[in-house]
Amino acid sequence: MPLFEYACRHCASSFEEIRKFEERLSAPACPTCGSRETVLRLSAPGYVGVGAASAAAFCDAPGGCCGGACRN
Repeated sequence: MPLFEYACRHCASSFEEIRKFEERLSAPACPTCGSRETVLRLSAPGYVGVGAASAAAFCDAPGGCCGGACRN
């Protein structure tokens, strides 16, 4: 099941909850204050191993892969 992030309009806290995709829009209770005035937040998905540091591990060109010097 996916992990969704919510924000409480009553106490301004943020929390995450594992829910079925179909249940994502129903307001869960805030674990801090118990209010049901919660909204689903949009968050970017996280990826492991993406970025300059991991790209440099596969590249033997000086200065990294800028300019297409990478062999991969």
